Amino acid sequence: MSESTVRHRQQTFQQYMDILVSLQPLPTEILYFIEYAEHVGGSGGPSMTASGSGALHLGRPAHGKALSVSDFALIKVIGQGSFGKVFLVRPNWGSAESAVYAMKVVKKADVKRRNQAEHTMAERRIMASIRHPFVVPLVFAFQTTEKLYMVTEYCPGGELFFHLKRLKRFKEKDMRFYVAEVTPPTPDARCPRNLLSL
Repeated sequence: MSESTVRHRQQTFQQYMDILVSLQPLPTEILYFIEYAEHVGGSGGPSMTASGSGALHLGRPAHGKALSVSDFALIKVIGQGSFGKVFLVRPNWGSAESAVYAMKVVKKADVKRRNQAEHTMAERRIMASIRHPFVVPLVFAFQTTEKLYMVTEYCPGGELFFHLKRLKRFKEKDMRFYVAEVTPPTPDARCPRNLLSL
């Protein structure tokens, strides 16, 4: 794909998204898919604030202590890999309708045995710093002497790698869609502004 084609698709995708999020009232399906209110600080979603680590968090428990696994209600296991498990969790503080999150639990011994300490620290650092509507952000991170906990927004459907592993390779139309989601927008006056050409 040429650079001008990528730019064109990027720009038309951004225009398409701008039209979607300008609909009033915003359809529930769109709110669910892109979690628009949370990413732009609107009133439709939970109140999120920035922590010193660069991660976002939904308030803090009333006890004022460091966060721990006991501050979350474990709902069910939603994934399991070679490094640990992923749980669907809900914070114990706030209302019963509090948002649910995905909590990745990794054993430090496994990280050390597989020589993945640097990779795991980079994952935590990158996830805490990224703010993008199509990349799942880190919301909380904490540890015990034996385990690491990374709590992210819950995004049902599985991660991209899971689907790639299942399908072996993506069709070109699917790959274009995923690339358009993560390609940073760059203004280019030469790109036509016709949404139908996407």
